[in-house]
Amino acid sequence: MAVDAVPVADHVEAELVDDEQLLGQRVAPGEPGQPGGDAVPARRLPELGLPVPEPGDTVAASFLGRPIRLEHNQFGLTDLTLTDDGTGLVFRARDDAGAEHVIRCGRGEWVDGETTLWTVERPASPYAVAGRVGGETANTVSLLWQYVQTPFRRTVTVRQVGEGTVEVSFETDLTLWRGRNETVRGRL
Repeated sequence: MAVDAVPVADHVEAELVDDEQLLGQRVAPGEPGQPGGDAVPARRLPELGLPVPEPGDTVAASFLGRPIRLEHNQFGLTDLTLTDDGTGLVFRARDDAGAEHVIRCGRGEWVDGETTLWTVERPASPYAVAGRVGGETANTVSLLWQYVQTPFRRTVTVRQVGEGTVEVSFETDLTLWRGRNETVRGRL
């Protein structure tokens, strides 16, 4: 039996309404130009740890442009590099089969692309993905990947945690895929 949607419990809906009132906007704003799409929170909640960059804003995280060698992980990724292309960040990773995966993420806007990263069928078919920089500080970068025409979004956060050491966190927003979340250490 196929399921097209999961019902939302009434108490969860009530919590969302409270959050909307707190933020003074929709919790999940629509696309720019749509109702609520251009809304900006009146104030920042303390739980939101990374500032959302505006177009043209750049932060030179110490690991940008430097190869990161990853420890063994469930995704089979061996190394990655984040580079600044002037309009956003480029995530470039290599897996244990030697395939390269590139996802571009815009600052202040979504960038369309495609990837076979985390594709379960073999041979791998590319999925449409839109990437956006979620936030940047001097030691942390967060990337948002929305798999187009799916409810699936992945957040990748790279954080320098020591001299020459980073943590790369791969998280999904779908409960049924939570087992695929992982934080991996890497060496610069």
